[in-house]
Amino acid sequence: TISDGATDGIFAPGVGNITIEGNDITGNAYSGIVLWGVDGVGNIINNRIAGNLKNGLYLDSRDPATVNIAGNVLANNGAGGAYLKIAPNAVTFNVANNTFLGNTPYGMYMDQDQGYAKVYNNIFMGHAVGAQIVAKRNDRIQSDFNDMFANTENIQFRSDAQQPWKGWDDWKMLGKDGRSMRKDPKFTTEPTCIGDSGVCLNYHLSSDSPLVNASKNIGNAFCI
Repeated sequence: TISDGATDGIFAPGVGNITIEGNDITGNAYSGIVLWGVDGVGNIINNRIAGNLKNGLYLDSRDPATVNIAGNVLANNGAGGAYLKIAPNAVTFNVANNTFLGNTPYGMYMDQDQGYAKVYNNIFMGHAVGAQIVAKRNDRIQSDFNDMFANTENIQFRSDAQQPWKGWDDWKMLGKDGRSMRKDPKFTTEPTCIGDSGVCLNYHLSSDSPLVNASKNIGNAFCI
């Protein structure tokens, strides 16, 4: 448990081959996890990151890198759930099986220049914008089987800062998220409290959730 710190919960600049797994990172004065200049393989998996004043996760990388962001709960963070910067050409971000809940103002912000991204089986719920994507090479982004629910805007995307934002329907016309849903995930009614943050959430799927057996089978595609 990493909580109530005066700065970031975890700050790791210029790292390679890093795994951050199974932590509660809560209530810190800056972001939960900050990684920049990552090369090699990065695994950010099965963490609960909640109630931090800035981003839950802030991450960028350099050539070559594969970063797996999977199985995390990112909730009630004050400057967004996850800010992901994918700049170099030989970089892939795999974002799968995460739950983004009630972050301000977005669940995930992705700034993609030349790299690749796969975004599958995530829940985005209770945001001003579920996922906000700046994609200069949207042909290199695969996104599907996500659930968008109770967001003011589910998807916003554009190719650069000079263009107006486009929305969910325009995103789907590019062949993205064709099998994604906008359904109540039906979490269980018993809340789980995360670390020492005082944040208690319902984020486990109930047996009658429409998301049960409705995800993409990613098998061993992500090294997690």
